[in-house]
Amino acid sequence: MHLLQATSVQASPPKLSGPSLIAWPNLLCWCLLWAYVACLPGGLGAQADWSEEAALSIHYRAREHYIAKDSARLAALTDSVCTLSGSSAIQQGACEECRGFNHLLWQRYAAAKETYERSAAHFARAQIIHLEAQGLNNAGWAALRTNASKEAIALFDAAEQLLSTGGRSRKDSLLLCNVYEQKISSHEQHSQYTLVFTHGFKMLNLAENLRDTSKILSALETLMLTYRAFGEIENGVPYTQQMYSIYESPGEFYNPLKAIELRLLTVRNVEEANQYLAQATQITFSEPEHPTLPDVWYSYALAMLGPCNQPETAAPYFQKVLDASAGKFKVNRFSIIWSQIYLAEIAIIQKDYPEAISRGQEAFAAAQRMNDPSMLSQIHQYLSNAFFATQQLDSAYAHLEKAFLLKTSMQQASDSKEFMRTHLNNAFAKEKEILELQQAQKQFASLAQIKRQRTLLTGAALGLLLVGGLAFVSYRNYRLKQSAADKLQEINQQLLVEQEKLRRSNDKLMRFTGVVSHDILSNLNLLLSTGSVLVGSSPKTPNLIQYYDISRDIHRQLKNYCLGLLTEARRTPAQRKVPLTDPTPIAQKVLDRLGPALRDANFQVSLQPLSPCPLPPAIIEQVFQNLISNACRYAGHQPAPTLRIAEEKDPLNHPCWVVEDNGPGISPALEDTIFSAERQDHSQGQHLGLHLLRTTLYEYGASIHHVAPPEGGTRFIVTFLENTPLQQPTPAFSNAN
Repeated sequence: MHLLQATSVQASPPKLSGPSLIAWPNLLCWCLLWAYVACLPGGLGAQADWSEEAALSIHYRAREHYIAKDSARLAALTDSVCTLSGSSAIQQGACEECRGFNHLLWQRYAAAKETYERSAAHFARAQIIHLEAQGLNNAGWAALRTNASKEAIALFDAAEQLLSTGGRSRKDSLLLCNVYEQKISSHEQHSQYTLVFTHGFKMLNLAENLRDTSKILSALETLMLTYRAFGEIENGVPYTQQMYSIYESPGEFYNPLKAIELRLLTVRNVEEANQYLAQATQITFSEPEHPTLPDVWYSYALAMLGPCNQPETAAPYFQKVLDASAGKFKVNRFSIIWSQIYLAEIAIIQKDYPEAISRGQEAFAAAQRMNDPSMLSQIHQYLSNAFFATQQLDSAYAHLEKAFLLKTSMQQASDSKEFMRTHLNNAFAKEKEILELQQAQKQFASLAQIKRQRTLLTGAALGLLLVGGLAFVSYRNYRLKQSAADKLQEINQQLLVEQEKLRRSNDKLMRFTGVVSHDILSNLNLLLSTGSVLVGSSPKTPNLIQYYDISRDIHRQLKNYCLGLLTEARRTPAQRKVPLTDPTPIAQKVLDRLGPALRDANFQVSLQPLSPCPLPPAIIEQVFQNLISNACRYAGHQPAPTLRIAEEKDPLNHPCWVVEDNGPGISPALEDTIFSAERQDHSQGQHLGLHLLRTTLYEYGASIHHVAPPEGGTRFIVTFLENTPLQQPTPAFSNAN
């Protein structure tokens, strides 16, 4: 039985090596394409310095558009590459490759062959072997589609010769695997099974070195089918076992139905075949239209017709394959034609000669389009037998003569002898390879033993060093403990002295807080009185007058701020009930005071209307003075600092103030200590402002807390604990900070 023709597939589109590209949306693809072309050395208008990487990138893009059948983007890519100025061989080769994919997309295979040959010639001038071989491989595939098999094989041989000389990279090895695959398809069309076997064996060795499972499966299938075509089914069993072991293993290629299909090719009895068919039926119980089912039926029918010798059982399953091809299933056309041929054979066995003639003629019409000599020879043989049985001698002799001529042209006998010689040579080469591998394993074992001995010696030396180090560390720790005990006693004595100094310092601090407001106010008055000397009655420069005006305004604001704080500090708790105060002008006043610093840091300030609140103006000014100055200090180093002051609703729908910036934020480790008087770190500031601010707000029935925004920065929220209803906010102040 010629199983090779029954299960082999037509020559597929060129399987090019390289990464598989992602299909981007249209707009992004255009942007990336023009960005890539514009970034080439020389841009769009000058001589481009093309490299192998640039040509490969263009090749992968063109291949992606060809696979996606996107003629518009493929044409646009071709135009954009071929219209670049310059005439380097690499650029011309890339242009021809794009044109070749265009021809393939529109099924102009003769033009594609010529275009790819020109592409290979250009890359040969540029001495880029991989792209030259790629062009030859593509040209050979296009020649196959025009039935120019001899030209295709010559092109594949040239590509193989290029890739077989010198050192190969991984992408070259992958391309060589594809060349072998195309050559196998070419030789299968001419029933040159010796060459099919030879290239299949080369492809298997190369794929195993690359550890490419898909290529390994393709090579194993080729070898298995070649053995079966020569009737050497037992020699093909090991390759079949390797294939179904891969399909049964969990992973990327896990396919239990494919494994069952392959196992059916190795069965020898009806019970085993029925068992595998039952497993396939159970797997596809929830999916009765599984696409692999026709292949399982076909393998089961072959098992029934061949080793199990039950043609009456095989016939319904061959018919199911034909019915599946007419329905929703996509069935291999080789399987369809051979199912017709085997049904004709079964009809002859059952002496139903009219049915055999009908099946044979249907198969002949389909096989004639395939132009497969082995398939046509088998059909002529069956038709000759059927016509002899029905006494149609002229038709019988005509088909018999055609079958004889086809068999003679195929030279099956000489091919069989050459095949056996090739098989023995490959078996000898395999044994030699195994022997060399065993010797390498022995050498590796001896090297591993030497390495283990070195590891043991190194471990012993390290152990001795470790023991000596531990002894040294123990002695050193003992000496350190003794020294630490002596120092601790000395420190305790010093601590008593420092405690006494601290008590005296606290007394001085209490006196300082009593006079600080008086001293600050006195100095501010002095600055205000002496500042007029700078301007006097004589004309001064505008910058000096501006500096004086700004200094005067700031000093007056600071004086009023200190007076307000001093007044509030002297109030008794009974005197702290104040009417509602509008905070928006106060916040604007603080922004004006800190305006030069905010403008120097390029702050974008947003002040939204705030509702009147039951806080004294001095306390409101203290709130904004502290928070805005902190924002200026910490967020001022950002590329585009922002400051936002607004009123929002808390989770209980009560109004609250929000002051936030986009600075570096507060680390989680310091989150709980920023309002503490005992905070100690090495950042900017004295770290007392927030503590004093929260303490003051508590006294007036308000509070402040920090919430870290998800996008970063700081966000301080001022809430009013007594939940006093606030009035409607006043209109926002315009500020250009």
